[in-house]
Amino acid sequence: MEDLNEIAALPDGPEKERRAAAVKHYRQMIMPQPDFVLCCNNICNCMTKWYENIARMHNIPLVMIDIPYNDTVEVHESNVKYIRAQFDKAIKQLEQISGRKFDEKKFEQACANANRTAQAWLKVCDFLQYKPAPMSGFDLLTIWPM
Repeated sequence: MEDLNEIAALPDGPEKERRAAAVKHYRQMIMPQPDFVLCCNNICNCMTKWYENIARMHNIPLVMIDIPYNDTVEVHESNVKYIRAQFDKAIKQLEQISGRKFDEKKFEQACANANRTAQAWLKVCDFLQYKPAPMSGFDLLTIWPM
């Protein structure tokens, strides 16, 4: 399969046209590429590196939210303020990247959709109690709606 980024980087001319035509029928199957990567570091370090590499490979902004380690049940107010300030900054960055103003109502709807999806995922995970289980640990890691 041709590298579409490589084709796009070619100078206009017959070679670019020939290679673009060769993959034209595949383009509809290609996942749209991201405009930015937004993640946090409360995941394994390996995944953080994946996101850094995706941003580097696509030459797109990486917006990383730093989540401080918390070793108690209580969350310190200073940590809440620290994380909140990062989200406020991320919103400004994303407004710049997208050219659109943050919409609180759309955000609330997106959160409601995410919560509904998480609830459905928990129902799916409940099936793991059965023997044989319909999914494996590998399935949980590769199917999880990130």
